[in-house]
Amino acid sequence: MPSGFAEFVDSPIRTISLVDEIVRSEAVAFQSASPPGHLLQLILCGEVEQTVDGRSQTLRRGDFVWYHQMEACHGVIRKAPWRFVSINFISPDLPPPDESERVFPSDALSRTIVRELLSAWRKSPSLSRSFETLALLSKLLHRLLPERLGVPGDPGDVEAWWRIERQLRIDLSDLPALSVLARSSGLSLRSLTRACRQATGQPPARRIKMLRILFARQLLQLTNHSITEIAFRTGYSRSQELSRDMRKFTGQSPRQVRAASPDHRRMEKSLNQITSRIA
Repeated sequence: MPSGFAEFVDSPIRTISLVDEIVRSEAVAFQSASPPGHLLQLILCGEVEQTVDGRSQTLRRGDFVWYHQMEACHGVIRKAPWRFVSINFISPDLPPPDESERVFPSDALSRTIVRELLSAWRKSPSLSRSFETLALLSKLLHRLLPERLGVPGDPGDVEAWWRIERQLRIDLSDLPALSVLARSSGLSLRSLTRACRQATGQPPARRIKMLRILFARQLLQLTNHSITEIAFRTGYSRSQELSRDMRKFTGQSPRQVRAASPDHRRMEKSLNQITSRIA
């Protein structure tokens, strides 16, 4: 039997959620959040200046930009139209590029693969289409990632961080110091930092701060809790500290985030009125 014949080959891509070409025709300010999983975009034309979880980026024609796990983003379209292909996929065992490698130039072959992937995605759903899109995305990632990921990490390290993060999300109001978190997880501080970087592309302190900001934004949008209470629930001792980080990561104050959200108190009142009429 040839060497390696009995080895099992597993694709790191679990799901392809979206492949689409998007156009923004006006030079305006914007804010958004990337979806769960990985989001890879190829800029076809236009120019954008944006901040993603505190990282300043300038995107121009021909650039790839990589997002990971619901990152908060705000910016300004400097040159319109801004047109890009957006590829969203789920791959829990695949770490993103390091933060310094999230924007990088495309080449002719990678752009061709993206066009082929977009064309395949637009076909009628079928088994053939599924195989084709999976093959093309795998080819694209093989083209883009090796030099940006460096030496592959231990999958056990990646899973160790996700276990830690699942526990952190249960209660963000009183999180332990990183040294305590490492000891309680059976890791050294260095191993904890490596695991977080391999899983998320971020150091643990930044990752934890991002979790707090995302949770705070959800509470601002979906509840009537005061800003002070939301600050305490997300681990801030003062509302001013929450406001500082909220502006840094989203470009808005907590009051602005709430004002831009649906009026849930009015919606709840309307729902109660409808319910009482039905009863």
